[in-house]
Amino acid sequence: MTCRLLSRRATCSVLCMVVLLCQRYTPTLAQTISAHHDASPQEVATFAFDRHLGLIFLPVTTLGVTRQFIFDTGSSHHVLDNRFTTRLGRPIRTDRAATAGAPIAVNFFKAPKMLVGDLAVVSNGQPVVAIDFTRMSEVIGREVYGLLGASFLRERIVSLDFDHGIVRVFASVDTTPDSWGTPIPLHVDSYGRPHIPMVAIGTDKRSFLLDTGLNASVTLASSEFQRLMKKGMIDSLRSTYAMTAGGEERRLSGRLKTIRIGPFEHRSVIVHESSENKIGLQYLSRFRATLDIPRKRLYLAPGLSFGKTNTVNTSGLYLAWRGNRVVANSISKNSPAQRAGIIKGDLLLEINGIPATGTNFHRLRSSLRGKEGTEIRVTLLRLRRQHVVRLHLQRR
Repeated sequence: MTCRLLSRRATCSVLCMVVLLCQRYTPTLAQTISAHHDASPQEVATFAFDRHLGLIFLPVTTLGVTRQFIFDTGSSHHVLDNRFTTRLGRPIRTDRAATAGAPIAVNFFKAPKMLVGDLAVVSNGQPVVAIDFTRMSEVIGREVYGLLGASFLRERIVSLDFDHGIVRVFASVDTTPDSWGTPIPLHVDSYGRPHIPMVAIGTDKRSFLLDTGLNASVTLASSEFQRLMKKGMIDSLRSTYAMTAGGEERRLSGRLKTIRIGPFEHRSVIVHESSENKIGLQYLSRFRATLDIPRKRLYLAPGLSFGKTNTVNTSGLYLAWRGNRVVANSISKNSPAQRAGIIKGDLLLEINGIPATGTNFHRLRSSLRGKEGTEIRVTLLRLRRQHVVRLHLQRR
């Protein structure tokens, strides 16, 4: 998720590639890459995360409590839920911030002491932001207490193992093991956010923000999306629903014909129209990824999902988690869900026999995806009466 401070051109994100490796490198880059060997860097912390949630949650201790925060490299600030404001004191200032959706007003506070596990989060005088995460929690399907922003990466190396659901944190090292994979140069902005300067889409090369708080594969700024659409580089257009820090929004989505990061190329990757070019967690999870911000490198090694084909919800039914219940939060026009008679506010009991209550929310949403013609059986409750409806997925 990205939320950019308008007055400073910075960023904060839920919801986010590459310098094409040339045949010839400058001597400095070549020397750096040739220095790789299998020396083991010093591991300072390890965290497990649920690979099926669609986002990475890490334990953050602050203001006397430990809560799960989203690890968000697209966020220029650490962000706390409004529930913390009574213990944060008076705001330093209020400002406007740009999000992937509409701009919002946010309060800035003096940064409290924060720990990720036993690792101190150094603020360097940077304030924290407080916003209301209620709607985002509903869409994600679990409580969101905050965002751990990009500055956590300062002077640290973070490895993301999506195959096993493990985050490893290393001290800065002089050399890196070959097992980390192919080095990709990064640009790091003044807030510590990583950008891949030249992602190749066809013959075009653009800079992309690497945003682990974005539960999507790729987003393109509206002007880029429209331009590539006219060039025929984006197929299968349709309108989809998204939740941002600025609220709900409808956006165009399609499939990129090709996208390449260094030597890695993928076809038919789902892309969404947004406010900024970003590589999100769904794309990054195709790899074992290591972020070395001190040396401005991203290391990529193909993971178990490297060749996985993206799927998308074509049912037109979008869910929300409210008070341990799952409800129909939004219904797309002319969609299978609308034709089946589902309306906003319906209480979901089962999807294809999977109980809505007590089931991993990400798994429940994934059950709404499938091939064209797939039948999905939905059991719902409306006005105290139980109904069973059948959706037939359309082509995406």
